Amino acid sequence: MNKGTLILIDIGNSNISMFMSKGSTILSSIRLESRRGITADELLVFYQTLFPKNDRDECYFALVCSVVPELNNEVRFFLEKARIRPLFLNYRMVPLHLAYERPQELGIDRLVSAYGAVKLCGTPVIVVDMGTATTFNCVDKDQCFLGGLILPGLKTSLDSLTQRGSQLPVVKDLSLPKTLIATNTVDALRAGILYGYASLVEGLLKRLWEQMVDTGENVLTGGAASLIYRLLRCEVRYEPNLLALGLLHLADELKDLEV
Repeated sequence: MNKGTLILIDIGNSNISMFMSKGSTILSSIRLESRRGITADELLVFYQTLFPKNDRDECYFALVCSVVPELNNEVRFFLEKARIRPLFLNYRMVPLHLAYERPQELGIDRLVSAYGAVKLCGTPVIVVDMGTATTFNCVDKDQCFLGGLILPGLKTSLDSLTQRGSQLPVVKDLSLPKTLIATNTVDALRAGILYGYASLVEGLLKRLWEQMVDTGENVLTGGAASLIYRLLRCEVRYEPNLLALGLLHLADELKDLEV
């Protein structure tokens, strides 16, 4: 890869995010739904429509972080149509030591976000990533990825509950209720999921730091993170583009790699 304009792609379970970058700067970004069945031609139209032509004309390489293997081929075909050479990341390309028993099973997004956090605030660090799943990812003072926790995401949990509870309404607006003690069902669901996940994050961070012994920073990221960030009663750094920052730093690490 060269040091010029790159497209950084995050293929997640809920969204496909694309970031156009140059050097250490993100120039622009787009986000699409990770719809199974999306085609290379659709992706190409989004790319050509939403990114400025001047940036596209200078872009020849892509760094791809994917946890949805069934979408990889269509993304690869789209990049070929755009005359962009892709590099799909695997765990061996991320410069962190690994204590994970079977690293081939480790979601590459967890490693990339952890690496972004290490570059952002040093070690030790715990990353809480609140997406389709909520993950806690621990890196010790020696830059070793220790592992962590995986549990259902905030919206995943709420959707599952309202689908299984025949008398529970679908809640699309997750604004914070006026009081914790709710006086109607919609507000009870909102308060339960928002304050419940805030307390979950606080409690698990406390337990994880007790096990890690050393103290460090907490970094919060992911699509649902903004919903609970201000409710937390512990020190947390909110970084919505943590994975993109990790990809930026990895692009620099891998700049001499032949694609």
